[in-house]
Amino acid sequence: MPELCTAATGVRPNTLRLEREPDGIQPPPRRWRAKAKGRAGRQLLLAVTAVLISLAFTAAAHATTPQGNAFLLQFGSPGSGNGQFASYGPIGIAVDPSTGDVYVSDYVGNRVEKFDSSGNYLSQFGTAGSGPGQFNGPIGVAVDPSNGDVYVTDYYNDRVEKFDSSGNYLSQFGTSGTGPGQFGGPNCVVVDPHTGNVYVTDRVLNRVEEFDSSGNYLSQFGTYGTGNGQFEAPIAIAIDPNSSDLYVTDYSTSRVQKFDSAGNYLSQFGTAGSGPGQFNGAYGVGVDPVSGDVYVTDFYNNRVQRFDSSGNYLSQFGTAGTGPGQFDSPIAVGLDPNTRDVYVADFDNDRVEKFASEVAQETPAQLCQLTVTDVESSGKYQALPANARNAINATLNGVCNQLATMAPKLSARQLALAIAAYDTAVKILAGSGWLTATQASTLTNLASNLTLS
Repeated sequence: MPELCTAATGVRPNTLRLEREPDGIQPPPRRWRAKAKGRAGRQLLLAVTAVLISLAFTAAAHATTPQGNAFLLQFGSPGSGNGQFASYGPIGIAVDPSTGDVYVSDYVGNRVEKFDSSGNYLSQFGTAGSGPGQFNGPIGVAVDPSNGDVYVTDYYNDRVEKFDSSGNYLSQFGTSGTGPGQFGGPNCVVVDPHTGNVYVTDRVLNRVEEFDSSGNYLSQFGTYGTGNGQFEAPIAIAIDPNSSDLYVTDYSTSRVQKFDSAGNYLSQFGTAGSGPGQFNGAYGVGVDPVSGDVYVTDFYNNRVQRFDSSGNYLSQFGTAGTGPGQFDSPIAVGLDPNTRDVYVADFDNDRVEKFASEVAQETPAQLCQLTVTDVESSGKYQALPANARNAINATLNGVCNQLATMAPKLSARQLALAIAAYDTAVKILAGSGWLTATQASTLTNLASNLTLS
């Protein structure tokens, strides 16, 4: 049985394979830019900032309520036919940014299947074996955005194979061993869109190795342990396409560690458990290319959790079951860089489920209106004099009306309110009359002591 975008638990007649299951690892069951003119303008700028920041805190608190990503569709069923997955099958997933096509590794079926964004089967490549283009336990899948080439980790053959977008074999790298460029258990793979370099997690050797696009070994990071930058079974790996920071799920320590592209440790998040931000089997990981949010599959808790780039918990979706939007061991996650839709390999249900991006559910205007509701329902707002409430209400609704004309490019209320703060400040300082003098004076007087709760 395979571990997520990674390990397999089976053993072949090879002494190195006897070390594939480290102690304690159990196989899974099946911008505001504005120029203040004069002292009054600066004071008003600060006043509006204070008010809107306080509102942002209110919205941020509201935003941490698990809302989930809306279920869109599913594809795949048990079997060995086209578009089907063998038992213990769908284990790795990647999306081609140029086409939106989805590659899914079928672990037991020793193949990679290709689907369009609607889940229609397109093609496949790979057969069982150890020759070029064959597999013995394909797990991780990654697409080079520069040319569409596909990298697949071939677990039991201790190598990474490279194919073109049509599934034609191109090359391979890696051999069995513990030296540089060798593997003891290559699990997941990711491509840096800026350099074309390839990073591979090695679950058995507790490290991440870096190669160039030709398969030449470049560097590695990680050792066995529970300290910062150490691993106890590194499983999946994802890259922020903007910063090239790397996120690695560390299975046994129930955490996700963050590194820069040179392998320097930056931070971590997650502890063992079933509460928000905790994990019981941190497996797959993916990064939203716009917001930088990080999605992590929580295998035994049958959910996917979303965090910001600093590791703060944001939301989750999924429950145990076989229905739409439910999971039986979610194991891998992939994001479409264009639509930001989220694909999840549902391991024991032998299928892939697709969910809408967070932004697709709430436009900036909707996010703003939710904040208005939060504000108007707060005790401190209700205790204010009527002229103060009217000023705040007019300000917020004006912002929301502005946002209503914008494209939904934001994924969190904090971002929506940042634009609102910018828009409000510019309009006030430009003397557009968007706020009356009375409203502006009211806001100035309130700014020093207004904290909504």
